[in-house]
Amino acid sequence: MSPNEISILRIFQKADTAGKGMISKRLGVSTDYAEYLCKSLFRKGYLEVIPRGQYRLTQKGLSALVEDLVRFRDELKRKMVLLHEHIEMTELTLARLKKSEGLPAE
Repeated sequence: MSPNEISILRIFQKADTAGKGMISKRLGVSTDYAEYLCKSLFRKGYLEVIPRGQYRLTQKGLSALVEDLVRFRDELKRKMVLLHEHIEMTELTLARLKKSEGLPAE
């Protein structure tokens, strides 16, 4: 699934239905391209068409959105661990530098 298709699925986190106009504005793309993406998601079974040219997530679309959110959460957790390790290393380096310069440790 393309990043733009995933972005469309994310729109449905806050909206039950959406049309190509709303989607094009949220993604910053033309309405023709938004319609192309929606039709692609429809053909793949992630969206269904409802009256007035609106789209709605299918169960498959909801499952894909949940999988994307789980991947996002896991990536954030991984980055938080790396950030924590970086902070610890920075604090150790700073303490060593202060000690070598004869400065008081905080």
